[in-house]
Amino acid sequence: TGPTYTITSSGDGNVTISPAAVQTVTENSTQSFTVTANSSYYLSNTVGGTCPAGSWNGSSYTTGIIITDCTVGFTASQQTYSVTSSGDGNEIISPATVQVVAANSTQSFTVTANSGYALSSSVGGTCPAGSWVGSTYTTGIVTSNCTVSFSSVAVYSLSYSSSTGTTGNVGTAMSITPSTFSSGSTSAT
Repeated sequence: TGPTYTITSSGDGNVTISPAAVQTVTENSTQSFTVTANSSYYLSNTVGGTCPAGSWNGSSYTTGIIITDCTVGFTASQQTYSVTSSGDGNEIISPATVQVVAANSTQSFTVTANSGYALSSSVGGTCPAGSWVGSTYTTGIVTSNCTVSFSSVAVYSLSYSSSTGTTGNVGTAMSITPSTFSSGSTSAT
């Protein structure tokens, strides 16, 4: 047998390494590590440290031939997804660009209806259902690339007056939506 050397492995806190800590190997051999990224993270293929470059086979990393004491360092990055917002053109959405969010998080949008429109509380798209607080919509927990779609309906004002010859209110204003008003109707629902 030849001389032995130590290999010290480390991670960035987002990986689990087995075997952990310091390993002793004989000269001209290699050392394998099983590296698992924490939930919502993915492994970086780049391995830091001073050991000769090795190779990946799935989640197993094997160093190059060891001829001296050396180190290996493993890292993982947060998994991210894209959330794309859209509307029917009758509202302003902020932010209006595709948002990159960390896995298992939410994304908020402030949505304001244009003048003459009322924002629909129904939200379409593929993101998990979320909730409204005022004019801010927050998606459910995002676990994949997804979309949210906002819409607004036109609001019309209808004014009428009553000439009954009595004093009191001579006019009343009401708001109706196109889907509840038909031409010639004397009432709105």
